[in-house]
This record gives sequence, C-alpha cells and structure tokens, in this order.
Amino acid sequence: MLTQPFDYLRFIFIILLAGDLPVLFGRQVFLRGDIILGGLFPVHEAGLNGSECGVLKAAQGVQRLQAMIYALDLVNNDETILPGIVLGAQILDTCSVDSYALEQTLVFIKTIMSQTDEIYCSDGSKPIYQHHPVAAVIGAASSQVSVMVASMLQLFKVPQISYSSTGTELSEKPRFAYFSRVVPPDNLQATAMAHVVSALGWTYVHAIAITGSYGERGIDSFRAAAAELGVCIDGDVHKINRRWTDIQFKELFFKMKYTKKARGVVMFVDEDQLRRMLSSLDDIRREDSTFDNYFWWIASDSWGIKQSVITGYETMISGAVTISPDLKVVP
Repeated sequence: MLTQPFDYLRFIFIILLAGDLPVLFGRQVFLRGDIILGGLFPVHEAGLNGSECGVLKAAQGVQRLQAMIYALDLVNNDETILPGIVLGAQILDTCSVDSYALEQTLVFIKTIMSQTDEIYCSDGSKPIYQHHPVAAVIGAASSQVSVMVASMLQLFKVPQISYSSTGTELSEKPRFAYFSRVVPPDNLQATAMAHVVSALGWTYVHAIAITGSYGERGIDSFRAAAAELGVCIDGDVHKINRRWTDIQFKELFFKMKYTKKARGVVMFVDEDQLRRMLSSLDDIRREDSTFDNYFWWIASDSWGIKQSVITGYETMISGAVTISPDLKVVP
C-alpha cells in the first residue's frame, strides 16, 4: 500500500506530460506498440516498518522512467532506425523492494503466457487492442532487485538489460544467461575504493553494507582488495537493512566513533538508506559538536554524483570521495 497517495497522483500527472499519452492501468504505464519493452523503475522508495512502497523518488525513479519514454519516442520518430515498427512499453514500479518487484514481474510473465486470441470483452467481442507480450525488460535499478527479477525472467528466456545494477553476482552467466547491463560490476569499483583508501594513507576503516547482493558482495570485494594493500576493516562489517530505525543508526555512529581506531568509513549502501543515515547523523551532531565532520566518507556508486542523496547535508559530508561510472553525453 502506498503511504503517499498525493505523491502517486503527482507521479501520474508527470507521466501524462509524456509525448505519446501512455495508458495508465493501476500502478503501471502502458504505451501501445508493435514490440513491447518492459520497464522496472524505483518510482517510490521502500516503505518503512515493513510497508512496501514509501515516498516518491523524483530523481532516481520518475526521471529514469521519463528517460525511457523519451528514448522510445526518439526511436519511434526516426524512420531510419525501425521503419514501420512502433516500440511500446509496459512500465512498472519496483518500490525499491526485491519481493515486491518479483510480484510486479509476474505481470510481464502473464502477458507472455496468455494468448490474446483467447481474450474477449464482456460482450463477447474481441479487444480493440491486442496486448503483445514483452520482448525484453529494461531494469531494474538495484542489484538485489535485478537478481530476483533475472531469476524469474530467465525461466521464460526474456532478455533483461539493467541501467544501474552493479552487483558482482550478476556477472555469473550460467545463473543469469539473459541478463546484461550498461554499468561495470562492483568488484571494479571496490578495487578503486581500496586504492583510494591506500592513497590516503589509511590502514583501518569502518565498513557499512546494506544487506543483500549489492552491499554484502560489494564490501566483500573491497575487503579482499584492501587486504592486498595492507588496509584492514576495524572489527566486523556493519550490516544494515531498510527496517533499521533512527535509534539503530545513531547507536552505530556512536559505536564507530568511540572505537577510536578509524575515522574513515567505506560504504556499499543504497541511496534510500544513505539518506536515513545522514539524517540520523545530522540529528546527533546538532546535540554533540564533536561529530561535526568527524567521519571521512568513501562511498560506492549508490551515492556517486547523486544530489538527491546529499541535499541538506552538504556541509556534513564535505570531503567525501564517491565512485560513479563514467558518463557519456548522448547527442
């Protein structure tokens, strides 16, 4: 259940501004076409306290969805690319939750398994629009969601292309034969992060990871690369999840500070939890000035160059080093 119905209505309004007037069915956007591409985007954050969908994600959710619609519009209006063929789309919201995304993926599977010539309207007539099955799926955003979705799509031999899932696990071709992506895997950025830490002269760092494929495998890759460079993780990796409360985040920061062995913090944490962490730390430093700029941050691509992560906390994270895939401007 959505916790922000007003935000969801605003999301629908934004989508209606797209060029070809998509059709909206519940929580999905549908564009008619001869070939249908599926789309999976985190239009909403994961909800708190176990709820599936939280607040709207304008930058990393709605904008990406709009980008897909825009790209399809460009292709459909260029007769030199696919003459006589119109690309359509069926776009769903993952709410940044792997189990919820898997449920959404079943919508794609139903279109594959159903036969349109067996579908009739209530009056017995044929439907005006024949619903084509998805030919491929664009998404998802997070590695944990893509792992879950890829396992399902592979059973039906549906190609999947992710725009931001960097998890190393997804490179295992026997498991994910129909999965591909346009970003490098996490082991490469983990190695880069280890070299940054070494270049800064740090020998001990704290490590924080979000539970799941992205965080745990990413930090494992960092640990291995760091060990070769003589860098150790201070104690155990701190593993967090989306059910953590503000109190738990605050306890974590106090624990890290009073070990007094390390001030550098290496993180493989998704953007939603990063915001929550920074919010908790901001609350602490307002009451205890010794926390001001106490920690030095080294963060993975989930932070990267995203302004949505740090808005409101710019002074608090001054000097942070973050990793982001190389970006190319498409003319």
